[in-house]
Amino acid sequence: MAALAVVSIIAGVIVIAAGALRLGQAVALIPWPVIEGFTLGIAVIIFLQQVPAAVGVAAGARTMPWSPRCSRSAGSTPRPLP
Repeated sequence: MAALAVVSIIAGVIVIAAGALRLGQAVALIPWPVIEGFTLGIAVIIFLQQVPAAVGVAAGARTMPWSPRCSRSAGSTPRPLP
């Protein structure tokens, strides 16, 4: 929990510094589809991280039972080509 507090404080300092330096005007240079796509991507990541807790899967358990090939290959060590 201490790491979460530290990261929150650092994020707050960055936001305050960006506001003081008036860096919000730089957002006008970024196309709207890029901002929307980034925001949607973050939302999907957060949602997918919460799915195991919502369905009652224990932390650290295999969360992709529909893909045994992926879980099997994820633990394998790559071998050098001959």
